[in-house]
Parts: sequence; C-alpha cells; structure tokens
Amino acid sequence: MNRFERELFRRELLFLKAMRRKVTGNEARFTEMLDEQIMHLEAILHEETENVLSD
Repeated sequence: MNRFERELFRRELLFLKAMRRKVTGNEARFTEMLDEQIMHLEAILHEETENVLSD
C-alpha cells in the first residue's frame, strides 16, 4: 500500500469515527456496522504501519 492509499484509509477512518460520535437514537442500528468498519480500517492501518517500519 502506498502513502496515498494509507492517507485515504486514514481519512475514511476519521470520517467514520466522526459519524460514530454523531449517531443518535434513530440511527443506532448503524453503530455495529460503523464499529466493524472502524475496527477493520484500524487493523489495516496498523498492519501497514508495521510493514513500513519493518522494511
């Protein structure tokens, strides 16, 4: 993954976290999906960071 792709993932992660903070009662059914996406992106970025550091 190149630097541009990592930056896109990071921005998407920040966007999802912001959305998660704004979820109200009516949108509560979406929290699980948002949490899963957040965890998925965090895992990808963590793995990519480790790969960059080990190269």
